[in-house]
Amino acid sequence: MHPALARGWRDATTLQVGVDPERAVVLGGLDPASAALVASLDGSRTRSAVLRDADAAGLDAPRTAALLDLLEGAGVLADAAEEPLPGAPPAVRARLAPDLAGLSVRHGPDGAARALARRRAASVRVLGAGRVGGGLAALLVAAGVGRVVPDDPAPAAPGDVPPGAPPPGGATREDAVRALLARSAPDALVRPGRRHRPDLVVLVAGEAPGRGRAGHEEPWLAAADAAARDDVVLLHVAVRETTGVVGPLVVPGATSCLRCQQFHRAERDPAWPRLAGQLAAGPPGTAPCDAALAAATAALGALHALAWLDGPGERLPSSAGATLELTLPEGQVRRRPWPAHPSCGCRWPEP
Repeated sequence: MHPALARGWRDATTLQVGVDPERAVVLGGLDPASAALVASLDGSRTRSAVLRDADAAGLDAPRTAALLDLLEGAGVLADAAEEPLPGAPPAVRARLAPDLAGLSVRHGPDGAARALARRRAASVRVLGAGRVGGGLAALLVAAGVGRVVPDDPAPAAPGDVPPGAPPPGGATREDAVRALLARSAPDALVRPGRRHRPDLVVLVAGEAPGRGRAGHEEPWLAAADAAARDDVVLLHVAVRETTGVVGPLVVPGATSCLRCQQFHRAERDPAWPRLAGQLAAGPPGTAPCDAALAAATAALGALHALAWLDGPGERLPSSAGATLELTLPEGQVRRRPWPAHPSCGCRWPEP
């Protein structure tokens, strides 16, 4: 039986597997022999071993096979022959065991092993390593992403580092976050490789380095343009005063982009092109970034980054071509779609 799912007998012949109503399964009409068989499925034997043991106990072979097929079809059967993270050190296996269990509930044991293998092979560049970017990077390595590269050469102030990070002590923000990542996941790679082309760029607006053209646009748009030119998927994340923003997830050639968003804003507000660069410079004092909001935004951003990296899915994450906006004080989330704009060339056909 699936080792990550709780189970309980509703009565002598009815077994419930799982707690979440979306995934829980109730198996009724189990006779004593079938109930004993199900109770013996502890994840230590392969299917063939279970069938051999059932035959030796005098159970009907076709009935046993049909019961196993039923359990497998319901997504509550795991095969002990599958070994996730082959070759990984015991400490890494232990650290990632809860994540593997969570993936197995969503994707099944086989799909979980494949998803976690994709995470381990993935590379993410995080542009901006303050409260939001640093926290998001830490969540990605904790979830098993093999390479997470923080990119932010600005000096780290005490209020920049996410909770749990050591005091910056004069380091740059990227160095402070690297120290946090190395402490929480010593096996993770935190610097670019020799031929480093990330699978995903996370652009943390307001923290990311960069300059716009003559101060007339948001300075991180140049980084978004570079990702599009390199055909790299980009996820935009930000905290804007009392609102956390995750998205859009930009998949080149498949979704709208950040410049589409600028065109839409300019249509609704003719002053936007003039305002954008000025507002992006921030307030004259300390920019607001509530610790809980920063953590929640980082967590939501990490969820959407992982949803992309874990793929393939039947559909893109809900942040594709849209923003998810998380507001204080209660953390309510609304989705705002940003369709491709006809004036932006990101969806124009190839000449």
